[in-house]
Amino acid sequence: MARSKGKKVRYNKEHILSEPPSTDIISELPGHLRETIVGFLPLEDAVRTSILSRKWRYCWTMIPNLIFEDTFVDRIMDKLFEYDDPELKAFKLVSVINKILLLHNGPIVKFSCNFDEGFRDSRIFHDYMDQWIPLLLRKGTKQLVLEHKEVGEF
Repeated sequence: MARSKGKKVRYNKEHILSEPPSTDIISELPGHLRETIVGFLPLEDAVRTSILSRKWRYCWTMIPNLIFEDTFVDRIMDKLFEYDDPELKAFKLVSVINKILLLHNGPIVKFSCNFDEGFRDSRIFHDYMDQWIPLLLRKGTKQLVLEHKEVGEF
């Protein structure tokens, strides 16, 4: 009987059925470490991490410091450049802040928001601040910073 000249290939059923090794090492970190990493990012970038994968989707909702810094507010205002009405701009800004507050799950240690002179007479902004304060107290906020900057101030 003639022998086959081809190589015999050994295979392991377990090897074939197993998934390939994951190349996304950072998503394999424990949840509390992912939340810590996201906590070091600016708020806007932290929220953007939710599109990375299912494991990252809600990490930002546990960050303890919600800081709406000048760049965040300015970016929202730049998107609203066609509106001349300061009340409408204020409403759009507080809508974004409200969405973030409603989706946030954990305690909020620090809440900080900077707004400019355009909101000085905006009743909408002040009404929402009155609603945020009790919510922040229930979330255990230890530091509340609401700053008003004058236009032209450095």
